[in-house]
Amino acid sequence: MKLWNVFIALAVVSCTTADPNAEDGIGKAPEVQIDTVWTNAARFLSGHDLIGEGFAYDTVFVDAYRNEMQQAFQKIDRLRLNPLSKWYQTELDSANVKLEPLSFYPFSGGDFLHLHTLYPNTNEYVMLAIEPVGAVPSFSKLGRNEQNVALGELNRMLRDIFSKSYFVTKNMKGDIEVNQQIKGMLPSILWGVSVTGHDIVSVSNVSLDSNGNASIKPVTTADSYDNGVIITFVRRGTGTVQKVTYLACDISNKGIEANHAFRAYLDKLPKFNSFIKAASYLPHYKSFSSIRELVLNKSKVHLQDDTGIPYKFFTSFQPKLYGEYVYPVDDFDSSLFQVDLIEAYSSSSSFSGKLPFSMGYHWMTKLQNQMIFIRN
Repeated sequence: MKLWNVFIALAVVSCTTADPNAEDGIGKAPEVQIDTVWTNAARFLSGHDLIGEGFAYDTVFVDAYRNEMQQAFQKIDRLRLNPLSKWYQTELDSANVKLEPLSFYPFSGGDFLHLHTLYPNTNEYVMLAIEPVGAVPSFSKLGRNEQNVALGELNRMLRDIFSKSYFVTKNMKGDIEVNQQIKGMLPSILWGVSVTGHDIVSVSNVSLDSNGNASIKPVTTADSYDNGVIITFVRRGTGTVQKVTYLACDISNKGIEANHAFRAYLDKLPKFNSFIKAASYLPHYKSFSSIRELVLNKSKVHLQDDTGIPYKFFTSFQPKLYGEYVYPVDDFDSSLFQVDLIEAYSSSSSFSGKLPFSMGYHWMTKLQNQMIFIRN
């Protein structure tokens, strides 16, 4: 059964995740109160049915949106997400990797979807990117035409995630600039949380003090944010609560050093699982050495393509290399090609096989690489 159908089947019709048919608590999930307003906002964006009274909308337009969203999701589920999930779990199991409770994704944009696909059972996710948090409209207060505009803007913003597996920077920047309703990463993160089978417990504004401690303030739809947001969510039909933190920040060396609170926050992070993809080769440059060192120092297991950290830095890790390593696409300088990495791909001790999915810049040719690094 495809993931989308599973999510629809698990959809709840009340404000808790408890099973009302369970007797005497047997097989009954712990009751977790969800926020109906935020949950309905996320469900509206992802094309799921609203719960409770919900709000009025243009049924013809929304039904067409739901159909298009379902078809698009089913396609990437079949061709990318399911194969990616099965492949990664198999490789981790074969290496006896025990994952950490925290998963870390720098250069993420609003791509919660792929992070969750890799680490579905993580307690907490941390995503870092330069793009603003933005806001989510209060759909119940919008006219139907404005609601339709919001859905159309999100659909357009997700076009590259569907077709290529990553946000194209210039497209994302352009969308944020011209959109009327969808102005940042929060809507796409909420979409990812909802489409992966979850409902919202709370959404909070996040600010960091000088010691790197997070101060949170619950917010409702249409509220503004500082530089971060925490979304707490529960898997439908269960009591499994998780959370994702998104910080809109400059993760270059200059940006980190100028933001002492953010620097302290990064220093206090525990060990984590990590992921980098389609990162414009920024971790190759000295100007991003701080975030590179953070990943190298705190990762238990790390997955990336060649746009992430150069191969030569993984001296404390066991490499497992997959797919095909070729020169960077034309948008990037050929000097970023790694001679030591192509040599490693030629070695039977590090090359581990083909990829059963497409993810990354070489989406047209499928000449893509993924690398798993497991700490020694």
